[in-house]
Amino acid sequence: MRKVGLILAGLVALLALIVGVFIGWTLLFRPRVRQVTDRKYVPSPQRLERGRYIVATLGTCLRCHSPGGMSKPLAGTEGSGRLIPSPQDNPFKHVIVAPNITPDNDTGIGRWTDDEIGRAIREGVDRNGRSFTLAMPCLQYRNMSDEDLASVVVYLRSITPLRNSLPQTQLAFPVQFLVRLVPLPVNSPVSADLSTPERRGQYLATLATCNECHSSHDFAHHPNDGLEFVGGDVVRFGPAAATATNLTPDETGIGSMTAGSFRELMRTGQLRGQTLHPIMPCDQYVDVTDDDLNDIYLYLRSLRPVKHIVDAAAVVTKCRICKNQHGGGSLN
Repeated sequence: MRKVGLILAGLVALLALIVGVFIGWTLLFRPRVRQVTDRKYVPSPQRLERGRYIVATLGTCLRCHSPGGMSKPLAGTEGSGRLIPSPQDNPFKHVIVAPNITPDNDTGIGRWTDDEIGRAIREGVDRNGRSFTLAMPCLQYRNMSDEDLASVVVYLRSITPLRNSLPQTQLAFPVQFLVRLVPLPVNSPVSADLSTPERRGQYLATLATCNECHSSHDFAHHPNDGLEFVGGDVVRFGPAAATATNLTPDETGIGSMTAGSFRELMRTGQLRGQTLHPIMPCDQYVDVTDDDLNDIYLYLRSLRPVKHIVDAAAVVTKCRICKNQHGGGSLN
């Protein structure tokens, strides 16, 4: 009997340990979420136009949140969401969904409050407090000013509701827990520093999430210190790999570019006789204003120059600078 009692006590202790570890794990990897408020954003023609510009042009939000490939959304499908293809070299079998962001009541955000929509954009959680994946650049959007956020919400409320039922994102272990550490509540007012063309350009580049693609990242997709905007990250969607170019003012980046040639690049996708990968949304950047492109250019010119050769047409080799495998990597 004593032996049976010891076994039962051991099982109880083991069960308690398992429950304790599970509870601790859950608490540790629980998204940081603030309570939503009754905040409402009053529509105006100015907010509607500014929101359209951010969502449909500068931020290219509709590119991810609409069906189809890497191109400008087809008329009549804007914002209805899609399943994002997983990179071919990704060892994780994630199912990543860019949700329906039209104001459809059943499959979109029609029943969401203004603050739930704003919280999702800047803080990375849905209305139920579930965290998004890093495919949603909330770490960039948390710098979006309160007024621009209001404009985006007003615009999303105005687009045509489209019914498109999609599955929920499913992430493999342990990523499904790690992404819960990403959300970060915004509890204070956010304004944009537009005091100089360079600082205005920095803000615009943030809304366009330029450094999301053009910075070198570690295995957890955190930007490597000192390698912001140097390029070298490789993304494989389909047969052709996309390699992010160097945007620092070094000669291997945009050092030889004028404001005019930079605008032409952003709108045509042509660089040194090569056509940029279609993941670069030049078909939407074509509508970015001259003033905005000029200020983004001035901001990029203010960065620390980093010599980093990235040549998509060259042989893919290991790079000692960014530690990635990309075209021309061994030349660094």
